[in-house]
Parts: sequence; structure tokens; C-alpha cells
Amino acid sequence: VSTDIFITVRGVDSDIYQAKKREQQRQYRDRGNKNPRKIKIFQPVEQSEEEDLDLLVVATISWRGMTMGGVEFPFSEDNARLLYMGYPEIRSQVEAVINDRTNFFPSTATPS
Repeated sequence: VSTDIFITVRGVDSDIYQAKKREQQRQYRDRGNKNPRKIKIFQPVEQSEEEDLDLLVVATISWRGMTMGGVEFPFSEDNARLLYMGYPEIRSQVEAVINDRTNFFPSTATPS
């Protein structure tokens, strides 16, 4: 992976991110509704991690300067998934950015 890459993302408050999150919550609720005894269902950690990855992928809009093995690595949702699975340090940085709402506010003018 090259070091001069730029990843464009949307924040956790974006419509697309929130829609994906609601979809995941509906699926979790529906699994619970199929439980006739209403026993608390815990989802496996792997499923939770997969859902977190899904949210990160929908938050990713594009990138530039991404190469792997000296070859351009074009943006796609599948490639974003591969990138975040294979490079946890990049995943952590992107997660920090999308979860920091101040990254998505317009900059304020500095007083003169």
C-alpha cells in the first residue's frame, strides 16, 4: 500500500450510513422476533465485526493514490472491504475520522 493515499468518506450522520445502520438493527430485531421464548440473543462477535465493516464500507466514497504491489488499486466497495480487512491500521484511522463529527462541520473563519 502506498503512503500518499487519500480516502474520501462520509460521516456517521450521513443518510447512507444511517440507512445501513437501521437495516442492520432491523435484521437484529427480526432475528429476535423469531425467538419464541424471547431469550436474549447475543450475536457472535464475528457478525458484529462484519456489520462494523459494512458500515465502514458504505461510509467510504472514493480514494486516490491507492496502489498494491506497485499496481493501482481502484476504489470499489469490494476493494474497500479487502483494504480494511487487510490493513487494520488504515481501518482504525478511517473509523476515527468518520466517528469524529467535527470533521464534517464547515470550518469557521478565524477572527482578524
